[in-house]
Amino acid sequence: MYKTIVNPETGRKVNVNGKIGQRVRNNYKAQLGGGPSGGKTEPAVTTKKEEKKKKTLKDTINALKAAERGLKAATAKEKEAVELHETYKDRVAKLEAKLAAVEKERKDLLEKERQRLKE
Repeated sequence: MYKTIVNPETGRKVNVNGKIGQRVRNNYKAQLGGGPSGGKTEPAVTTKKEEKKKKTLKDTINALKAAERGLKAATAKEKEAVELHETYKDRVAKLEAKLAAVEKERKDLLEKERQRLKE
């Protein structure tokens, strides 16, 4: 019987009777469908370090999902702000055109008044 098995995650040799060795062996059995239970094996043994790593990854995933939701909300607000800016930009352009027309009319009236006063 072998005393060590290669852990495919790290490439290191581990004792087949240790926790990690048992987990590796069970994973191999599950993939190959071997063992006395016809492919059904005990759940893989996880260490506290692995559990902590899983929790950290889950927390990171949740934080990224929350950031993504925040980004989507910010993008929607930014889109709304751009649309509002375009609306006000159009309004300002129309008001400037009206102002230019009123200014021209005022100048025309002043010129007419000067002409009238000269006569």
